[in-house]
Amino acid sequence: MRKENQQEFDIVNLTEWHKAGYKGKGIKVMSFENLTKGHGKLTLDVFTEIAPEAEIFEPEIEYSKNGDKCFSEGIQQAIDNGVDLIFNALHFTLDEEKKEAIQKAHDAGIIILNAIGNQGEERIDKSDNKYTDVRNFNNFTQVGAVAPRRSGGIYKLSYSNTGKILSRVAFTNTYTADGTKFTGTSSATPFEAGVDVCLIGYMKEHEIPKSKFNEILEDNMMDLGVEGRDDKYGEGMFVLPKLYEMDKYKGSDNMSQIINYAEDNIPKSTPYNRRPATKRIVKGICIHNTANPTSTALNERSWLTNTDNLATASYNYVIDAYNIIQCIPDDEVTWHATDGSNGEGNVNYLSIEICESGNYVKNEKAAKHFIVSKLIKYGLTPNDIKPHKYFYSEKDCPRLILPYWDQFIDEITEMYNEQTQPKEEVSEWAKESWQKAIDKDVNDGIGAKNNITEEQLMVFFDRLGLLD
Repeated sequence: MRKENQQEFDIVNLTEWHKAGYKGKGIKVMSFENLTKGHGKLTLDVFTEIAPEAEIFEPEIEYSKNGDKCFSEGIQQAIDNGVDLIFNALHFTLDEEKKEAIQKAHDAGIIILNAIGNQGEERIDKSDNKYTDVRNFNNFTQVGAVAPRRSGGIYKLSYSNTGKILSRVAFTNTYTADGTKFTGTSSATPFEAGVDVCLIGYMKEHEIPKSKFNEILEDNMMDLGVEGRDDKYGEGMFVLPKLYEMDKYKGSDNMSQIINYAEDNIPKSTPYNRRPATKRIVKGICIHNTANPTSTALNERSWLTNTDNLATASYNYVIDAYNIIQCIPDDEVTWHATDGSNGEGNVNYLSIEICESGNYVKNEKAAKHFIVSKLIKYGLTPNDIKPHKYFYSEKDCPRLILPYWDQFIDEITEMYNEQTQPKEEVSEWAKESWQKAIDKDVNDGIGAKNNITEEQLMVFFDRLGLLD
């Protein structure tokens, strides 16, 4: 990245994404313009600054000064060759043939970004379809041009067209690798294409359905004018989310995929003695709810070092559906159980706060998996899990879990047993029947050598034809 582009990269969060290695790898991109010379090469140079690892597909089409001659054929070749995104900085007339081609691209999952133009005009619907409102195609984006003020803020370039067909805006005035400064919506469009490609690359790597692309865009639009859409800035400017925020789009029940683990321990110098750094041996786990329906794990961690926080209370971990954050090491006392400086809860019990915000079912599920891992680590059992209320009867905490505490413990016990109970080897002669019994949910897969034995019983059932 050239230093001249640093401000723009920081604003749209490209700097973080590039550092993490998300630069468009594995994503195939096409343009309707000859990218080897002149205007076309400049658009490619801008795009390469933003998404340097993307693959460029060169279609076999008749290039022209406008996109009319090659549009439909180019889209068909893009479909045939697995292109993910097309960016276009050429003017074309949007007739019925091109609308049909855009629909085909949409059906194939191809995203198209198009420069809105540099005439300083308001683009509105015209009877001749020259500027037909294409916002009805959710894969077709008309891009306007903006630039950052060095003193702060973002402004629209006077030449950038506006109007009802404008979808969103992006930065122009990008410096290419050879030091050339490229301006206009022809520069903003490949810039925005590169940002989109970095996002698509992340989505592909993490198996996020492409159907979530527009949802991610909508969630992360920066309003530059009035709230919501306007004719000057469209929907605004897309800003890549913080990488940890992308987990909420994954939608997987696989805990290893959706949970980030971070050790972000507060300093020992934190006010109000929140981290006394007193060593201890973990003898149990104390469960809390945060009692804040809008606060995330990140919020709760930040609260521990917030200057507005005047409380002594602290905790080892805070958990939501996306993050498990260690705030104080396991082997150090925290102030969480309301039972005093020498109380059993504060001194001997690991403290876990479960967030109430977002999808609480997922928050709790993440916590259960984590609790089981700590039980196993410290040689504990589910009997060593206590609610905050156990140590201080006047505190209805964890308030969401207390009404079904026994069920909560039963579910943890089941998970704990699955990971700790030894599974006996099934005899060779019984394996086929044993697996059939498991597949039909008449056997839990453990206790193969129990008296009778169960493997003999399954073979007996199988020979009677009861498992077929």
